[in-house]
Amino acid sequence: MIKSLANALRRKGRAWKRAGEYPILLPHFSIDEQGLVGPLGEKYPLAEEMREAVRLCDGTRRLSEVGGDLMKLYDEGKVVLWREALAARGPEELVDTVVISPHPDDAALSAAHQLLGSRGESVMVVDVFSRTAWWRLSDSVGDLEEIQRVRFAEEQLVARMCHAKLRVLGLAEALLRGHSLEEVSSCAVGDCDREVAQKIREAVREIAREHPHAKWYLPMGVGGHIDHRLARDAVGEVLKEMGVRSVWGYEELFYAAEGGNGATMEDCEKRAVEMKWKLELCRVYWSQFSAGRLKMLEEYAERVGEGEAVERVWKMGT
Repeated sequence: MIKSLANALRRKGRAWKRAGEYPILLPHFSIDEQGLVGPLGEKYPLAEEMREAVRLCDGTRRLSEVGGDLMKLYDEGKVVLWREALAARGPEELVDTVVISPHPDDAALSAAHQLLGSRGESVMVVDVFSRTAWWRLSDSVGDLEEIQRVRFAEEQLVARMCHAKLRVLGLAEALLRGHSLEEVSSCAVGDCDREVAQKIREAVREIAREHPHAKWYLPMGVGGHIDHRLARDAVGEVLKEMGVRSVWGYEELFYAAEGGNGATMEDCEKRAVEMKWKLELCRVYWSQFSAGRLKMLEEYAERVGEGEAVERVWKMGT
């Protein structure tokens, strides 16, 4: 009883500190007459007051306006708190920066400094292998249609939070091309991979023609994932062919953090990143990793930044 009361008081204190932020219910959950329903149909009963509060968590109202003990849902990973109100999506215009994201979540994990710094700059995230087959919610590959729905909803929400444009290529990731989870970081490029590489090249040519003055950020292939290697090589080949000179490579997380020191190339550029908001973005990808695992990102960013949270990039074009 005393411990429960103390936890409630602590949550109230944290809610007061973050009262000006905007709560957003993660897209994995829906609301029914009893409470929340998870992506596998699991039930999370809520009192009527909390149900009413959750219905208001659409990113347009401050925490102070919503009410309820939302910090409890935040701690459970069902709600995120954002720095500003979500705006309606506008029409696509010319962009200044293109971030190639092999899978949904790679841009937020590894190039968040571009997404978070884009208030006055137009950024497009290109999801290459957006047809995905894995989530952490079950041991099996699971219901592909539901996984696809959840992953796309996650990516759409992150794009709205960052005011980023989103281009989805709709290509099948490695697990859907016949590769096993155990071999994705070591397998050679096969015929099925060469086919999707050609589709990547065709899509990138079109995007580069549409946005001729954009800077490009590509994965460097840290960790060796076949999808990351294909995206890096196919995109890099087309940009070189088209004479695009402003091309940067980013090291991929979690791979870089799990490997200890990440990419080993010299002459990296360290870009400061607002770690509080990067972590909040990454919390949206609830289907892929728990909030507890995100601590690794913070520790790595501060280690390579020698006390300052950074992401590292390398100049690839001349």
